[in-house]
Amino acid sequence: MKRLVLSLLISCLPLWFFAQSISVNAEMDSACIWIGEQTKFTLSAIQPKDKQVVVPLFSDSIVNGLEIVDYCKKDTVLLPSGEIKVSESYVVTSFDSAMIFVPNMPIVDGNDTFFTNPLVLKVLSVPIDTTQHAIADIKNVVKPPFDWISFLTITAIVVLSVIVILMIIFIIRWYKKKFKKEDSECQEIVDNRPAHVIAYEQLELLRQKQLWQKSLFKEYYTDLTDILRQYIDKRFNISAMEMSSEDLIGEFKSHKDLNANKELMTLLRSILSISDLVKFAKWVPLPDENSLAFNNVTKFIDISKQEEVADKESDVTGNVDAVNSNDDSNKVSVE
Repeated sequence: MKRLVLSLLISCLPLWFFAQSISVNAEMDSACIWIGEQTKFTLSAIQPKDKQVVVPLFSDSIVNGLEIVDYCKKDTVLLPSGEIKVSESYVVTSFDSAMIFVPNMPIVDGNDTFFTNPLVLKVLSVPIDTTQHAIADIKNVVKPPFDWISFLTITAIVVLSVIVILMIIFIIRWYKKKFKKEDSECQEIVDNRPAHVIAYEQLELLRQKQLWQKSLFKEYYTDLTDILRQYIDKRFNISAMEMSSEDLIGEFKSHKDLNANKELMTLLRSILSISDLVKFAKWVPLPDENSLAFNNVTKFIDISKQEEVADKESDVTGNVDAVNSNDDSNKVSVE
């Protein structure tokens, strides 16, 4: 009985040993390559599932002269026997024509180390047929043929660009001239007629509107005082349009010749007073007061216009006297 058990144990021992063994291998897709040609170098191990092997790590080359171009993804395959096959692959090449020897590579399994089979890779240089491709001197630089299509395309682009720029400049200048002309037309035309002529004309237009007859008292007195202020501005060179009624009266008082004319000052106060009452206090004047205000403005212009005429007559008289004096002096010089 003991012999039977012992013989069974001895018969099962090789099966257990082989079941726990690891098989390692190294292979190259090509045994011979041209210089610079690429091939794949693979390290593999067939092992039980519970084993964990360590494959050597390479940085930039497998051995001297056999350079690594790329690293392939680690591959693990389950075999029908229940074991697994672990593979590490590298894309390699060589730039030297030689016989490259790849020695046994160690693969570690815990405390045990297994070595792969050695490999030899033959690297061939590219043959050069010197009979058909003889060495010749360096050729001179050959000028490319003239490209008419490119030349015409560039010329057309330049011409069109110039035309577009000129059109833009023309349009800008045209618009500037147009707007300048419109601005000049919109500018206020200076009326060089005497101040009283302009005022009389505006009073007549105001009378024809019949504003106060339509109960438009504020509009009526606004236009009436504007006519008066514009007349004062042009006749006496006083900025009446920018002054209040009180400031305008004060400005008249500051001029001795105007302040001395009591009738003129009375008319100015009367016109401005009733105008402010209507425009700001919403006072409704009587029909006679409306006519009186219109007549007062007319009378104000009549009085000051007479002084303007008198000034012109004095200027004319002075000019005549000057001419006469020049004639007398000429006669004396002739004698």
